[in-house]
Amino acid sequence: MHDWLTVPEGETDEAHLTPGAFLAYRLPRLGKMAEQNVVHPTVLLAFQTHIADQLVHETHARPMGEGFSTQAVAPFWNGTLGGAPISIQRLPIGAPMAASAFELLIESGARTFIVAGIAGSLTPDVPIGGIVIPTGALREEGTSYHYLPPEADPATDAGLTAALVMAAEARGFTPGVGRVWTTDAIFREMGWKVRQYGAAGILAVEMELAALLAVAQVRGVRLAAVLAISDELFHPWTPGWHIEEFLAGSRAAANIALDVAAAVNAAR
Repeated sequence: MHDWLTVPEGETDEAHLTPGAFLAYRLPRLGKMAEQNVVHPTVLLAFQTHIADQLVHETHARPMGEGFSTQAVAPFWNGTLGGAPISIQRLPIGAPMAASAFELLIESGARTFIVAGIAGSLTPDVPIGGIVIPTGALREEGTSYHYLPPEADPATDAGLTAALVMAAEARGFTPGVGRVWTTDAIFREMGWKVRQYGAAGILAVEMELAALLAVAQVRGVRLAAVLAISDELFHPWTPGWHIEEFLAGSRAAANIALDVAAAVNAAR
């Protein structure tokens, strides 16, 4: 992968477009002042509507409109959990747009992030409806390479990850704990990669985590994730988005994220 981080001689290592400048441009066009665009220190992140809906319901959150995204479809809510305010963002799917929205949340003051999402399994150990708690991500998307050099290996926050494992076990799950594979191209999840990565202990495949972890590392914030298995790739592809096992796994992933976010807030 190309190294985009080497600064030419005589140049400076400064972004030409910053998250702060983008918010200053966008918010007035949404009819909002900066002080109205409140994001709390703890944020729950989701990609799927049904998971975001559960997070909103459990936190009695109210819609706050748009703002924390470079595109329109990224609703945002504020609620209460663990005796403190919490924010919820439904991120756009795909690493580039998800990372951009993540940058805007960080710019606005958020510091602890927990993702409740979904992934495809590479191992029979986590079938459809199973739970995976990532420790890091194999980088096969492009966004992370604009933040970290090619040899970097971004990891989830160790404390949050351990808390997610404990919360999953307390709810009766034995989660898969390990690295996942982040890709930009779902129709280029080649058979040899599925077999090779699965044999190497990589548990699942998804589309955003490597990029989010790279942003988190560069910006100095905490991020961890809990993923429900939606489909299986370790034999002929088996989709499960339509079956109760997946829906139950999604509810569990949301509940596990809520458990940890409540503990984070209670400790604040």
